This record gives sequence, structure tokens and C-alpha cells, in this order.
Amino acid sequence: MKIAAAYDNGTVCQDFAQTKQFKLYTIEDDHISQMEIVDVAGDPAQCLKQHGAGLLVCGKLDMMQQMALIQAGIAPFPGAYGEADMQVGALFVRMLESEKQEKQQQDACPTPEEGGCASCAHRDACQEYGK
Repeated sequence: MKIAAAYDNGTVCQDFAQTKQFKLYTIEDDHISQMEIVDVAGDPAQCLKQHGAGLLVCGKLDMMQQMALIQAGIAPFPGAYGEADMQVGALFVRMLESEKQEKQQQDACPTPEEGGCASCAHRDACQEYGK
């Protein structure tokens, strides 16, 4: 997976329309394995798609830009500011924590012999509930 940041001299570029560079973070085995800075060539959404980015950390993003990113298969996370590495790191940590909580929740669910999802305290969030 790759996370991109709209990049401006070490910080998150505050106006996506003015972004001239992206910093790309390659995620492998639950850590950032590679970082690279690329120049925006043409349409920013297509540039990100060509580089394999799936998520974008950015500052201000208008609705048209957001739709272009979504159509390119990139999930935007607007409203970020400050150091790009810290913002991407914070997003990545939240993603890992969310995955860990989901796994713990699934592990805590009762087995079918124990009543399954119907007796589960997490049934509102359980993906199996209702099947």
C-alpha cells in the first residue's frame, strides 16, 4: 500500500490545487519501508494513481478535487497541516490501531457453539451478524 502526502518543503501543502509535489510512503509488513518525492505531472489524481497511491493526506480540498481522487481510487484525508511525515505517521498508526481493535473484537466474539453473533456484545459491529 502507498500513502501520499501533498508535499511542500517538508510540510503538508495547504492548498491541493497548488501542490507541485507528493511524498509517497510505501507500507510493507506494518511499517513504512520506502519514501520518495515525486513531481506532479499533469492531473494530480492521475499522477497519484500512476504511482500506486491509495490514500492521500492533504490540506484544503474542494469537492471537484475530492471527486477526482475518489474516481481514481484514492481515499482523501483532507484537513492535515504541519510536517508531512508526522501527519502520515499519525494516519498509519490510527489504521493499525483500528485493525488491531477489529481483530480483538472478532477474537472476543462467541463461537457458534457459544451462541454465535446473536449472543455477542459486539453484534452491532459484527460483520457476521444477520447472516
